[in-house]
Amino acid sequence: MFGATLFALWAGVGNGSAAIVIVQSGVFAEASRQLVRVLAQVELDFNSVERIVEYLDVPQEAPLIMEKRPPAWWPSSNGGIDVENLVIRYSEGLPAVLKNITFSVLPREKIGIVGRTGSGKSTLALSLLRMVEASAGRIIIEGIDISSIGLEDLRSRITIISQDVALFQGTIRTNLDPFDQHSDQECLQVLDRCHLTPLLRRGSSAEIDVLQMPVTKGGSFSAGERQLLALARAVLRRTNIVIMDEATAQVDQGLDDQIQATIRDELRDTLVITIAHRLKTVMDYDRVLVLGNGEILEYDSPRRLLQNQGAFRRMCRASSDWGQLVNM
Repeated sequence: MFGATLFALWAGVGNGSAAIVIVQSGVFAEASRQLVRVLAQVELDFNSVERIVEYLDVPQEAPLIMEKRPPAWWPSSNGGIDVENLVIRYSEGLPAVLKNITFSVLPREKIGIVGRTGSGKSTLALSLLRMVEASAGRIIIEGIDISSIGLEDLRSRITIISQDVALFQGTIRTNLDPFDQHSDQECLQVLDRCHLTPLLRRGSSAEIDVLQMPVTKGGSFSAGERQLLALARAVLRRTNIVIMDEATAQVDQGLDDQIQATIRDELRDTLVITIAHRLKTVMDYDRVLVLGNGEILEYDSPRRLLQNQGAFRRMCRASSDWGQLVNM
């Protein structure tokens, strides 16, 4: 507007023409400001379009159902797990998280997986459910390569109890048995065996129906109680392979001992793989797999590993429970 005014005075145009120039320059300035504002908003709105395009290019998971389907009894209590030259990386071009892992798990064995942070413990558990696909190698469960079957057939036959347990809005009954496949009596028995009934009835003087206790969306249970509910859900499902990803990391030592006793009693004929948060958790297991930097450092019984001057013994020596670990 300043430039247009100076130009009108310098050119010696008439008063009316000068007024028109000045007014129109103001209109143009306001239109320019509006145009910049609209362009900026369009640029922001196109972020959502960019995200949609990125999601369209995301590689999809394998099919839920494939032509080759495992038998209804698979995996049975007599089935083991064979991991052969397994290589896992989270994306092409990134370094491998698991590097040429090879080991076997016998039927009904209790296996503990230990290691420092970043050693690949949780990645190994995710690979058993094909949450992360193998870059090389294979995993065989009772004679069937898990990459040759659908995800629904695989994940419905294996139970995983994660460290961060998700509960659904409803009742204890709907969280234990969401598909209504078991009776109320079975659900109550599982709650008793998992030491949950006293915790749920705590602070209530009257005899309440535990199964109908509400579970709110925000969560009305502590982290330890949620993990116990997940354990009860796993016991109720009666799958022959159970993966526990630091499932007792947020409970106290006394409750952890009770959970381990429940695992030994209720999952006696089940193959259990436990990613240990406490070394005491796996000291009475059949074998312990020690991972370091994505590789297997040791794999043997806890007794033999303590006798060796290896990584597991060094981890136990660094623990405050060294004396108790040796006694166990």
